[in-house]
Amino acid sequence: MSFHEPESAIDILYENERGGFLCGIALFSSKALGNLDPTPWTNAAHHPSPTNPQNAQVPDPSWEWAWPEWRINHDDGVDEGGWEYSFMFARKFSWHGPKWWSSFVRRRAWIRKRVRKSPGTPKTDPHLLTPEYFTVQPAAEVRRSSSRGSSRLGSRASISQASHADTDVGGEKPDIEDLESLLRALRAARIDREKIDAVDNFLKNGQADVAHLQDEMHEIMSFFVFQASRRVLLTRLTKVYDETLSRSKEGNDPALQEQARHLEAAVKHADEEVRRLEYWSDVKAVAEGGHSTGAADDSRGWDQWQGVDNSAPAEPRPPSTKD
Repeated sequence: MSFHEPESAIDILYENERGGFLCGIALFSSKALGNLDPTPWTNAAHHPSPTNPQNAQVPDPSWEWAWPEWRINHDDGVDEGGWEYSFMFARKFSWHGPKWWSSFVRRRAWIRKRVRKSPGTPKTDPHLLTPEYFTVQPAAEVRRSSSRGSSRLGSRASISQASHADTDVGGEKPDIEDLESLLRALRAARIDREKIDAVDNFLKNGQADVAHLQDEMHEIMSFFVFQASRRVLLTRLTKVYDETLSRSKEGNDPALQEQARHLEAAVKHADEEVRRLEYWSDVKAVAEGGHSTGAADDSRGWDQWQGVDNSAPAEPRPPSTKD
């Protein structure tokens, strides 16, 4: 029987600090980073990372961590803490070991291995983005299923759903009619499914404030843990836009036409966030699936993306001078 090694990848997060040496003692801190320095945490492409080893997740639920925790990379040229030093964060300056005369910034790499789950992996984790994950159920049904699940399994999701259901007044969630309430709901939500539910609630009840949705779209997308969740949100938002545009054309309703324009702008900003996903292969799947057609436009940078999973296309070879 042949054994196939599962697909794997190493994720990298860089920890960045600024400081110096005083009497041979390294005095560095992320709080000393300046405006021209990177953020305290950056990804493998040295772009700002919203996560750190305390809260970083796999790119989507088809992956799982092979290592139980993040590890400091101890390659050659780093000190005992895994730090490498430089004069400043710029490509023209090299990285080296601790030297008091040319060490004003430092960084160290945190690494963690992940593997692709096999097709037969049981989908028992309530945080997996299966179709049921995004199914919005009545609060009473959620409460009943939560009580049954907690008695059998005592699962984390059951406890979360039960406590969340108990906070609903009369078994129904309140209508979200403005962006401030939406952002508050997103901050309070524990899992991505609840966040998508909140956005759906706003799209249904917040027509009066939809004009400003585009202004908050980038922040809204930042609340989601999984890239797959952002794809789902973009698809939902695009569907609402298409439906609104269709109704505005049928009835020649100026109010609906104005709402459609605002939704179109929100879709554009959501699409920008999807195109900025760290994993190029995820972005490609979204665009090729038709959920984010703008992402496939070469003029918007499609041919310049470099994913940390090394899935981006190779650069074209230069033409031979012998031809």
